[in-house]
Amino acid sequence: MRILHVHKFNIIVLLVSMLVLLYVTYTIVPYADNNGFFNENEIPRNKEVFKYAILCYPLLISYIVFVIQFFRKITFLMSLNYPIIFVNLYIGLFLGLLVMGGAILWLMVFAFIFALVALFILFVYGLYKDYKCIKKYRDELNRYN
Repeated sequence: MRILHVHKFNIIVLLVSMLVLLYVTYTIVPYADNNGFFNENEIPRNKEVFKYAILCYPLLISYIVFVIQFFRKITFLMSLNYPIIFVNLYIGLFLGLLVMGGAILWLMVFAFIFALVALFILFVYGLYKDYKCIKKYRDELNRYN
């Protein structure tokens, strides 16, 4: 039970990241799709841009503040937390830029290969850090037994 108490920030960050990903997937993306934000040929109307900004920017800004506040406290589940945080920031950045028009999506396409490499590196780094954490707790448990 002590381990769960020690790692509660890790679970909180993971759950918040999953909720943000679900919100983006089921709220922001359908709204942008229905109102022509993904269309390369036209810039969205001002009324729709304002509504989209209200849906997107407060979430993105508060998530960035949350991640900055709790990033150093992540000690376990890094192999899940780091990639999900990266995906949320990557998708959030490009969805936030969609107010300029759908041509911004080409930047996302060109940056996609770098994002995949970064995602792989973050996952491997997270696995390495998780392994070190498990080894530390296993050694600590063996020392007390």
